[in-house]
Amino acid sequence: MTTFDVVLLAALAAGAYLATCLAWPYTTCRTCRGVGQFRVRLLRAVRICPACEGSGLRLRAGRRAWNRYRRTHQARRRDHHR
Repeated sequence: MTTFDVVLLAALAAGAYLATCLAWPYTTCRTCRGVGQFRVRLLRAVRICPACEGSGLRLRAGRRAWNRYRRTHQARRRDHHR
């Protein structure tokens, strides 16, 4: 496998992940496994998941990075046009 093949494969994988982040921005929460709540072991009580705030969904890391880039880019454009 040549260097070009590795770079091409990495670019295809990154493109596929970007498409996934744009089409499905949310994934199931790893803390509660998508339920939105979990049991506390010591008290056996049910608590709302602090990671997803009870929704069972979390924003993907790639989508979070894309949103941060977009907000930064828009802020720069707004500041530049003033």
